[in-house]
Amino acid sequence: MMLGRMGLESAQYGAAPALIGNLEADILATAVSRLPASVYTSAKRQARAHSAGEDQIPAVGTVKEGGLADLDGQIVVRRGDASKPLALPAAVSARIRGMPRRCGSPLLASPSE
Repeated sequence: MMLGRMGLESAQYGAAPALIGNLEADILATAVSRLPASVYTSAKRQARAHSAGEDQIPAVGTVKEGGLADLDGQIVVRRGDASKPLALPAAVSARIRGMPRRCGSPLLASPSE
């Protein structure tokens, strides 16, 4: 279904096919109402599984969920409220400890717990 007409528009590399026209709510509603009943059903909004509240933003200096940390010389990953040690070769542990910083925070954090 097209709500407009096919035409050519100028693009970076010459003329390109494009759908030309205005998409307005009433035009779309009319077009959808003409579809067979089994083709389209309205989306039913469900409640979000979780909210993006402040409780999901970790405090400065804490290790985020799934984040890596160096705890007493052992590389650990945070899973829930616990830090689980990872069995890694020494070379991999050294590379993790040497990871660069991203967005101003280290990839390898020092847990403050």
